[in-house]
Amino acid sequence: MKKMTTTIIESGKEKRISVWLDERTVEALEQANDAALTQQYIIDKYKSSLVDRSETRRHQSLDVSMDNGFEPIDERDYASVVLDGIEHDRLRAAFAILTNEQRELIRLVYYDGVPQKEIAERMGLDKTSVRDRLKTIYKKISRFLED
Repeated sequence: MKKMTTTIIESGKEKRISVWLDERTVEALEQANDAALTQQYIIDKYKSSLVDRSETRRHQSLDVSMDNGFEPIDERDYASVVLDGIEHDRLRAAFAILTNEQRELIRLVYYDGVPQKEIAERMGLDKTSVRDRLKTIYKKISRFLED
């Protein structure tokens, strides 16, 4: 386990937040070499830990966390609550090793529901190129998760 820290602005003041991550996740984030992605991952993990702590230890009020600028995960993000833990961390780490272009392609296909044909037109590619890029992404994620 390794402690990772980032700085956020809260009520006009800088605040340092820290989370403990497994070494595989840290390595994947470092390989991604994307400071914004790493910061967002740390913030998401921190928010998730606030929710987890409020559920397991009733003495910490979720309202206090919200007053401090951290909102609980809403219904749209329910899957991240369910999948939170080692497997969720591994999947997030796997996505961290993808290039920005690869992450964008995954977002377009799976989150925005854009058909491959339309993506190909937007990118000036043929549909088979988009399909091949997706296959490359799947293999890359698969290899990472198998290790």
